[in-house]
Amino acid sequence: MRGMLLGLASVVLAGCSTPSIGPGYTDDVVVRDDSFLGVWVGENGRSRFTVSPGKPPTYAVRMEEVAGDDDEPFEPAMLDVVVFELDGVRFLDVYPGKDEVERSVKRMGTLFWPVHNFCRVTMDAGSLRVEMLDAEWMNSEGDRLGVASSRSQDTTVLTGDAASIQRLLRRAQQAPGAFSDDALVLRREKEAP
Repeated sequence: MRGMLLGLASVVLAGCSTPSIGPGYTDDVVVRDDSFLGVWVGENGRSRFTVSPGKPPTYAVRMEEVAGDDDEPFEPAMLDVVVFELDGVRFLDVYPGKDEVERSVKRMGTLFWPVHNFCRVTMDAGSLRVEMLDAEWMNSEGDRLGVASSRSQDTTVLTGDAASIQRLLRRAQQAPGAFSDDALVLRREKEAP
């Protein structure tokens, strides 16, 4: 069975999340919280996320997966993550790291388009719960939410500005099914030095 990390990567890559052309944060809602720093592992013990300070306002996140006997190896990946808060709820804006973008663009040219993805995140007693903004919910509810978007095959791609994405995330907080049922749950393995 693939680990959670590969599961998260495949959810994002397969279109089970809601991509956005632009970020969902503005400077006034960005949160810098050192309790995110350190090493986090998935419930299976094979997925590892190392969070370190990035160029403000980002955190640099290295995703790794320890392959099992029947798994193909997963090449580590770097993400830029910004934590932001709306009405007391924290969200992550997840974007491929600069090196990931450069490598992908070099390999695929304009076939690769880096996008932002949004997650709701809660932290308590050494664990993180990460829930992606659900693509199916967005596909069914997006038109009536008044957020600029475009449809590409079966995926709604957000094209609005950060303020409209923030309005969407505030509405999603109140809507059943807006965030994925299969949350990624991580436990802290090691705090930042």
